[in-house]
Amino acid sequence: MTRTGNTGQVVTNVSGAFHNNFFKVAYPEYIIKNFLLNFLKSNKIQNQIIRLAGTSTIPDLNHSDFYKIKIIFPSTQEQKKISTLLSLLAQRIQTQKKIIEDNRKMKLELSHSLFTRSLKINQRYISKWEEKKLGDISTILMGQSPDSLAYNTDGKGLPLIQGNADIVQRFSEPRQFTSQITKTCDIGDIILTVRAPVGYVAKSKHFACIGRGVCAIKSNEKSDSEFIYQFLLYFENKWASFEQGSTFTSVNRSDIKTIKLNIPTIKEQKEIAKFLKAFDEKIKLEAELLNQYENQKKYLLQNLFV
Repeated sequence: MTRTGNTGQVVTNVSGAFHNNFFKVAYPEYIIKNFLLNFLKSNKIQNQIIRLAGTSTIPDLNHSDFYKIKIIFPSTQEQKKISTLLSLLAQRIQTQKKIIEDNRKMKLELSHSLFTRSLKINQRYISKWEEKKLGDISTILMGQSPDSLAYNTDGKGLPLIQGNADIVQRFSEPRQFTSQITKTCDIGDIILTVRAPVGYVAKSKHFACIGRGVCAIKSNEKSDSEFIYQFLLYFENKWASFEQGSTFTSVNRSDIKTIKLNIPTIKEQKEIAKFLKAFDEKIKLEAELLNQYENQKKYLLQNLFV
């Protein structure tokens, strides 16, 4: 267990020499290792460790303080039951994380194949794809920040989307309002961050004012909004090498509108978008299941070691 700095982090099943920033915790035979491990990880004990370590710049838990921690434990048989339950839940959490990661990788690979035309969504389509610039198939509106004196949390004016901090799970979640309206986005518009982190894409759930950290993108008669959104998700990792590999903290309207992409007919765009959106929905459901497992584990850790 770490005793200085990031105090209270507990690991097991490792071998080798260890630094004096760690404790090696020995235990008697009537204590089950995994029971002790989960006891030390419980919120109650973690909070106690943090208090004992102090509030200095580098927290430090000494031996005498560690020995002050009291443990209440049941019979060995009951310890085994608790340990087995928590271990099964931990395994389920790890499995669920892998399911999510595998789905994300699969979607990224399919997106690459679809947007580079090495895979067809439907063999019946024989339409010719056209290379277009993003500015040819959409309207791009750069945000403009209002005066900070107009910011409020009283609901006066419109919600304000300023940047990545106002986005949660790919949807707008404004933290505040503004009574001075500069530029606006509509519900369903694509939101793209234009300042670090550049290129993060989301959808707006609000008719809102947009600050200079984002832009709003609307599809036109040549394009499907979901198709553009899915393309920008695919393109997200490519911003780092934008402009011949130069590093930057912001992009302008010209940078965005000149992004090149290949597009098929509207009908095929919609089918591709629907196919990729289904992956997003599956990943979302799997993430919600993971959240349930993690909450179950948190609840058990809070209530089993009281």
